[in-house]
Amino acid sequence: MYNFSTKQTRTLISFPGATWPLFPNWSRDGKSIVFQRTDQISDPYRFIRIDAKGGEPVELTRTTGSWTGRPNFSADGNTLYFTARIDKISKFANIFRLSLQQQGAQPETVTDLGRHAHDGLVSPDGKWVAFRRNTEIWLARMAPGVLKDQDFKQFSAEGGRSFSFTSDSSAIVYSEGRRVWRKPVEHGPATEIPVRLMLTPAVATPLLISHVRVLDVQAGKFSAGESMLIDKGRIRWTGAESGHQIPANAIRLDGGDRFAVPGLADSHVHTAWSNQQITEDSLIAYGVTTVRDTGSRLDLINALKDRGDTTLLPVPRYFASGDIFEGLMPLWGDAFMEITTKEEAREYVRRWKSLGADFVKLYASLPWYLKSAAAEEAHRIGMPTVGHGLSIEEVTRSIILGFATLEHEGPTNDDRLKLQAASGVKWDPTRTVSFGYGGEREKMQDPETFDTKFRTFIPEDAIKAATTRAGNRPTSDADRAAWKSSLAPLLRANQMGVKLLDGTDALMTSIFFGPSVHWELQFFGDADIQPSDLLRIATVGNAETVGASADLGTLEAGKLGDVVLLDGNPLENIHNTMKIWRVVKGGQLFDSATMR
Repeated sequence: MYNFSTKQTRTLISFPGATWPLFPNWSRDGKSIVFQRTDQISDPYRFIRIDAKGGEPVELTRTTGSWTGRPNFSADGNTLYFTARIDKISKFANIFRLSLQQQGAQPETVTDLGRHAHDGLVSPDGKWVAFRRNTEIWLARMAPGVLKDQDFKQFSAEGGRSFSFTSDSSAIVYSEGRRVWRKPVEHGPATEIPVRLMLTPAVATPLLISHVRVLDVQAGKFSAGESMLIDKGRIRWTGAESGHQIPANAIRLDGGDRFAVPGLADSHVHTAWSNQQITEDSLIAYGVTTVRDTGSRLDLINALKDRGDTTLLPVPRYFASGDIFEGLMPLWGDAFMEITTKEEAREYVRRWKSLGADFVKLYASLPWYLKSAAAEEAHRIGMPTVGHGLSIEEVTRSIILGFATLEHEGPTNDDRLKLQAASGVKWDPTRTVSFGYGGEREKMQDPETFDTKFRTFIPEDAIKAATTRAGNRPTSDADRAAWKSSLAPLLRANQMGVKLLDGTDALMTSIFFGPSVHWELQFFGDADIQPSDLLRIATVGNAETVGASADLGTLEAGKLGDVVLLDGNPLENIHNTMKIWRVVKGGQLFDSATMR
């Protein structure tokens, strides 16, 4: 809590482990705060009240199912309003009220809708109810009884991710992208509030790296010792220093004959629900300077993009889908979009591009006729589409619809691989999800995994969850044989010309931001794919996938200055990608052991 009078910050409450405190809301008298607490995705969601002056937290109620409730108090503080999906199978999410005056009171229904409600909010004067539907804001006047669909009107087509009533309840303030609006609740047009975010990119001091062997990614070989100048965030030249003018203020780094490779990429992550500083430090510390986020809140991802593009902090470059397109009954609660008509599918594809999404992800819960409409519109406006490939039907239909990539593993045979190779659709198998022998399970049973660096950057609760999952069952010869056999489709795909990606699905239990990229490459290596191919997958392959080949993927003049300096030759052993000495992102130098 920040006190504007004293200009001091005070911690009201803290939670260990993976707890997510969400949607903190003040009571009208400013004496208490209510928020939603979530320990695990599958756990009940609890609403907690704490006194602004301190004291023990009080649990007001809890809900089943994963739904962000946006708890908020009535003006007199005697009622709690929240949004929940009580029955995950048959019922839609609705808004509820809970009397805080009656001990043992049960939640009462405020709305009974034919589609999900999200982030329900009651105005300070108690006369209005608003909720989000995708990016839209819907509004109704509070009335006795239960509010139905016909009681609500679409208040705004945008701003649903960030809206609030004014203190006098006369208007709603909302934002979309970098613009903020105020609109009266009864009648009148929206008026833009003149807020302008002008972000001036920070520029790293020129950096001269000498005595390094630079990887030619396409040729699959390292040069003899040479130098590299990075200035204004980009590589200006590589080669001999003679004949080049070196800025007088350049930082000089002797590479000690180490191996320079392009910044690595993780092609499948979900960053929205992680601790951002821990995540970003870990990614950069492990040489991952680019990530392809395949499902997170678009507004948060745009903020992370700004951090990565305009600061010299250890933040990777983000390419992202934003919120995944799901169907009427989403698989992931209210985390993503719910598309119900072809018109919605086309409209949100266009809107996502205008708001900065780099591609669109279409999920299994979205019916094929809606996937088709979304894919058609995406192709029309030049937006790539991606999705899962967990069955032969899903693979075949997605290729026909022109998807750019297929995520995760599904049934593989030569017909599937021939079709995929001929179409150019990339495959991101995310082997780290498999957790069989030789995969994450083996890593978590290996004491060498838990070196100082791993302990420094990976949260202890994440390590505990992964080691618990790994268990202590001894590895048998049958385990080893099964693991080797399971990798055969990867080698076959590579031999047949299917372009592979190195995504990890980081955020899932036992998958880590940073280390798991290297493990994924090692698993590919266990399939007998050559290290030179693996390095192309982790660099050039991802740059092509996100449309950034002009800026990323290789170490040559004009490209962005993202470099990883290794103590070992990764062409001799792919495990050497983890022997990181220094990381450079946009010309900014980081010690990978300390992130300074």
